[in-house]
Amino acid sequence: MTTAEGTDTLTDVEALRFSDRTVIVVGATANDFNGNGTSDILWRHSSGAITTWSMQGTAGTTGFSADVGAGWTAAEVADFNGDRKADILWRHTDGWVALWQIDGGFVSGGGTFAHVDAAWSIAAAGDLNGDSFADIVWRHTDGTLAVWLMRGTVFSGGASIAQVDTAWTVAGLADFDGDGRGDILWRHDDGSVAVWRMDGTTGLGGATIASPGANQRIAGTGDFNGDGKADILWRADDGRVAVSMVDGFTVLSTTEVAAPGTAWTVAQVGDFDGDGKADIFWRSTDGSVALWLMDGATVKSATPLGNPGTEWSVI
Repeated sequence: MTTAEGTDTLTDVEALRFSDRTVIVVGATANDFNGNGTSDILWRHSSGAITTWSMQGTAGTTGFSADVGAGWTAAEVADFNGDRKADILWRHTDGWVALWQIDGGFVSGGGTFAHVDAAWSIAAAGDLNGDSFADIVWRHTDGTLAVWLMRGTVFSGGASIAQVDTAWTVAGLADFDGDGRGDILWRHDDGSVAVWRMDGTTGLGGATIASPGANQRIAGTGDFNGDGKADILWRADDGRVAVSMVDGFTVLSTTEVAAPGTAWTVAQVGDFDGDGKADIFWRSTDGSVALWLMDGATVKSATPLGNPGTEWSVI
């Protein structure tokens, strides 16, 4: 990965400490690399190679493939250049950050654009200020939370916005109130779940929305009922799956969906059939994959999609 010419270079996350305010997937379809309105699958091979499955419901074709150098990890997938196509945010073990802007079957732009101390990790990415460009949420080992507002590989503003007890972990970023801006989903070690409504680097308020217990884990977020607001997919330690329909700080309902067994893991939540409602992509310990097309908390269909091999992992 080489530095993109004509972009601002950020040398340290400390540069974004513009204030000390204490205050915690919008737009295009999640993981849609070709802009056709359905989610796709990004795979990483143990050798470092990546490839995509371009999905239309339960049918898929190979999108693009590439080799990635040693030390690079795909940190997040989101639309960073506002073309309604998902891009890949990379982090190297030496601290460098890079972006691949994806246009269907090829990398159309991007490059290495920042170097950040290893004490900072990328916690989430999504559109926090409603400008259709994904932003980056950073978390320091001391609990500090910071936001970079981005336009592609160009840093357009940011701030260190809070220092949060390290017992709280960023569990996701999604639009829970339907205002077109991503909100931050938190999970506490004791099982409590909280939402911070966001407007860029400004917090619009936060609240604990559930306390399901530590044996219930957040498996993903997505709009399962098509109301334009993100919901929460839960996975219990015994394998049971449930969906909580959320409206801002209010959990409207929680419904158990099924109990597929502990050999299966939720690999991705996305809208794979383009109906505006989130679906569930599953991975088994033996490498097999399957897709549940959903309508709210109801499984419309459950389709096995073969076995690509355990050398491949879903990013």
